[in-house]
Amino acid sequence: MALLKVLSLAALIAVALAQSDPCAQYSPCSTCVGHGLCGWCSLPVTYPGNNTPGNQCAGFNPSGPNQFTCNGIFSTGSCNQGYVCNYTDFTCQLGNPGEGVPLIKCEQDCYNHGQVFLCNSTTKKCYEVPPGTPGAQSYGDCMAQCVNPTTQTSSPNPNSPSPSPSLTYDCNTTTGQCYQTTPGHGSSLQQCQAQCQQQTTFWQCNKFLWQCIQAPTGAASKDLCQASCNPPHPTPNPPPQFQGLWRGLFIQNGYKVGEVDFLITLTNFTMVDLTGGSTKVLRGIPLQYNNGQQLQLWVNITSPDSLAGKFLKAYSLTPTPNPGAETNYMTAVWGAPGQDPPPLDTAMAGGNGAFVTYNADCLSQACVFTMPVDSIREFDEHLFHHLHAERRLSKKHKELHLIAKQEKAGLLPRREVNEKLMIVDHCSQYSQNCSYCLSHEFCGWCSQNVTYSDGTQGTQCAGFNSFNNSAPFQCDGRYSTTNCDPGYVCNQFNQTCQPTSPGNGFPLNVCELICKPTPSPTPPPEQYYCNTTDNTCYKCNTKDNACPGGMPLPQCEDACTQHKKGPNAATIGSWRGFQIKQGYKTGEYELVINNVTATFYKAEQQVWQAEADSFGSNLQLFEITSGQWAGKTLSAIIQFSQQSEILSFMTIAFSAPNGAVPQQFDDGMTTAGMDEYIFAMCLGHGCKWDL
Repeated sequence: MALLKVLSLAALIAVALAQSDPCAQYSPCSTCVGHGLCGWCSLPVTYPGNNTPGNQCAGFNPSGPNQFTCNGIFSTGSCNQGYVCNYTDFTCQLGNPGEGVPLIKCEQDCYNHGQVFLCNSTTKKCYEVPPGTPGAQSYGDCMAQCVNPTTQTSSPNPNSPSPSPSLTYDCNTTTGQCYQTTPGHGSSLQQCQAQCQQQTTFWQCNKFLWQCIQAPTGAASKDLCQASCNPPHPTPNPPPQFQGLWRGLFIQNGYKVGEVDFLITLTNFTMVDLTGGSTKVLRGIPLQYNNGQQLQLWVNITSPDSLAGKFLKAYSLTPTPNPGAETNYMTAVWGAPGQDPPPLDTAMAGGNGAFVTYNADCLSQACVFTMPVDSIREFDEHLFHHLHAERRLSKKHKELHLIAKQEKAGLLPRREVNEKLMIVDHCSQYSQNCSYCLSHEFCGWCSQNVTYSDGTQGTQCAGFNSFNNSAPFQCDGRYSTTNCDPGYVCNQFNQTCQPTSPGNGFPLNVCELICKPTPSPTPPPEQYYCNTTDNTCYKCNTKDNACPGGMPLPQCEDACTQHKKGPNAATIGSWRGFQIKQGYKTGEYELVINNVTATFYKAEQQVWQAEADSFGSNLQLFEITSGQWAGKTLSAIIQFSQQSEILSFMTIAFSAPNGAVPQQFDDGMTTAGMDEYIFAMCLGHGCKWDL
């Protein structure tokens, strides 16, 4: 009986911990990372004493620490795509934003050699059984069920009918009546009827007092009313859709050719204008302002001195960015410094200092954007000197002095303090060990060094400086604010899990799940090309199994049936964009396609011209007739993204000259010789390219 009481108390504590996490209410990933002290785990987090997975959004209470563990990718600034296993063909594929695990973890588990397993509910381990054994499944599925079993404790009788779910009901506050809802929602009819009342009180915003008052019509609750009843002054932090590292182009009439980049964190704004052959940097403090129609970005400019004290204001044409193959897209309208952003058509007309940009930030893990090196160096030095000026007598300075004394006395291990890194994450200085890290406010421990949104390598201790004041980071290991349990790492020589230092590695059951021999790589399939004369596929008769436009036979046969002389109609037009492959060169590129030819430019200077052939909606071949690579062929895969009201977006991945067709967009980002770009084409609102 005493044991049951202890277990019950532990369960109640675990539930209370989950309910006390203010971040648990936020979903999806893009909403979660937009809130202060919150981060997104690619897998459901766990709370102490509770084996049931929680939500994926977790973080800290402003008043103190909140304990949780993330066994996936934990990120506080972006919703990167991880990899998930396709258990049909046992391949690792990109998941949705904020979902999945790093590729190496996925590949370690995502395989099947004809083995099937059955869970032993006593030992919580899976054992290999002969194929055809009832209930047998892959090792990954078996361990997932073993680690987190359902409420059913015995194997079901396959001949028994499934139990009928209990009926549940929701209250319609308009009629005051209870109506049946879907299983898993609502409550019992008796409970619903006891609480269900017809809504008779509504709320409206008094825009003189900026308070919600009772009215005959309006919002159904005061909270809903208050959410849009905001006084006319900006509040800290940028709107969530603006946060990130954005590369872009000016698109208003009379635009200047070249790239413009933005780094927008919760507390800092940097704009680097690379047009016109010079670098112009604008810095400030990002804020948000709700004018009753849209959530705007306001930047309190701090430099250059000629603009200091003025506000740079902008709004996005969409409430959330549009996703593409490798990046998110956003179109923003900006007012001149000190002026409100005008309507879209007015800004597109040019003049009065207003401007419009189309921007992209990374979505896939293969995409890596960085700010221009010179401006980042200048920005870091500015912050570094500013830090020294303000912390001479600060509490932080005294704390660092105390730590130094403890190190000198041998009470703490010596460490190198990266003071620049401390500006964006105060937790970085507590990386001596896991327990020391967790003893500090708003800090958590990652089983490997974290990476910040600008590409900076951090330490294993990372978190938040204060409420709504931090730099977004990503932990690709195990992130925990709970405790420093000894972890396990896989010995790849004998595939056994071995203990490691506290806070590092993975729980034993997770380690055992992934600590398996890595399957031998699958040999690349034979390559074929489409003969456009007879629309027949022929094998590439080369030593390296490659030829211009080469691809696997099924893809070739499908493409050959869709061959058409000339480009895909959807690609015809004038496109402006920039290179996005890893190690890209900054600057603007243009691609002009008509009914027969395609011409590629860099900063309005022609690079090559080619005749185009299309093979369906997403594959084109460019036979280069002049310029760079004349006489060779470029193969390209294409994906069109959701259009905005002013632009159409396209991602295009090119093969190496005379190389095989890229099999996925990540190939264009990472494979030597291949290349990748994102482009935009005008649709309306007076948008036109001067090409």
